[in-house]
Amino acid sequence: MGAAMLFGLGESLVTSSSAALVADICKEKHFGTAMGTFGTIFDIGHASGPILAGLLIARYDYFSAFWIMSGVLIIGIPVFVFGVRK
Repeated sequence: MGAAMLFGLGESLVTSSSAALVADICKEKHFGTAMGTFGTIFDIGHASGPILAGLLIARYDYFSAFWIMSGVLIIGIPVFVFGVRK
């Protein structure tokens, strides 16, 4: 139960701070579009994450699936940092 509570706390912090960041960096006239796009991407991540993890675990094992997903996240960091325009 402690792990679930920790996960829920982390999820709530990320969700609220991400939405606030989107609201801060978008122009006022594009607020609805920015929040809609953010919500769509966030929901796609929530839906596809467990599906992709399940496929990787079924094909390989937990250890390999963890390292594959970790590699994807690590590769995604510089793509995000250098790809997002200010």
